[in-house]
Amino acid sequence: MTVYALAQFTIHDRARYEAYAARFMEAMAGHAGRLLAADEGPQVMEGAWTGTKVVLIEFPDEAAFHAWKDAPL
Repeated sequence: MTVYALAQFTIHDRARYEAYAARFMEAMAGHAGRLLAADEGPQVMEGAWTGTKVVLIEFPDEAAFHAWKDAPL
């Protein structure tokens, strides 16, 4: 069954975030995940959200998600 990882966060230190973002696809390499969306200006349709970025990643199953999530950095 497909698993989706959704991250919602606020960027406090732009330079530190840019260093992280530059290596993100490298961290995805060799894993079965697929980046579906990454947006710093998501449109909130209902309710309130104060974050500055949302990222959505798709994995073919829970094992693939955990293999990525638990992989050493």
